[in-house]
Amino acid sequence: MTSDLNQLLQLLQLFSLVTTEPPPTNASIVKDFPQMPIVLEYNNGLAVKENSEAPAAPPRRAPRWATTTPPPPRVARQAVDYPVPSCHERIYLPKLVYPTPEDRARIQAEVEKVLEIRVKGEVERGKLRDVLFGGSLNAATKSRTAHDEFVISWKPVASDLGNNYSICFTLESQTDSCVYYSDVRCVVVGVGDGTGSFASGQRRGK
Repeated sequence: MTSDLNQLLQLLQLFSLVTTEPPPTNASIVKDFPQMPIVLEYNNGLAVKENSEAPAAPPRRAPRWATTTPPPPRVARQAVDYPVPSCHERIYLPKLVYPTPEDRARIQAEVEKVLEIRVKGEVERGKLRDVLFGGSLNAATKSRTAHDEFVISWKPVASDLGNNYSICFTLESQTDSCVYYSDVRCVVVGVGDGTGSFASGQRRGK
């Protein structure tokens, strides 16, 4: 009798551990969508109507750092990223070409001298429309040349000496009503005194 009672107590303790253990925090739910509207009825009397269509995914947008007006103020361009018929560069997606700086390139600037970062691209089925840029360069401006190049200009001042600044950019093109973007490239601009040396080597990012 005593052994039977001990076994019963052990079973009750095991049942208590199983039923009181909280659910895992990383649990996930997989939900399917029916082909026609249905009504789900639960044991507690709750009835839920399920539609046959899955909720639409939110539209993809351009990077938040992308600007269409020189900062300040920094205004993010809210443009929808359209599906592209071909992922090959230069067809619909602009391809960055020379003299565009390579990604992660280091560019030297001098105090009180205008620095020009030239960005050029090629696209077959569309037209280049704009250059979007952002980063930690204050009062940077942009322009477009007659050769379909875009120029990001910036003039460092004395307080910029010895600092490093990051800037990222991408080209925007348009085909009919669709807008596409090139790869994003980022460069680091170091401000020196004209001798090739840097005072402090501090780096500033956005």
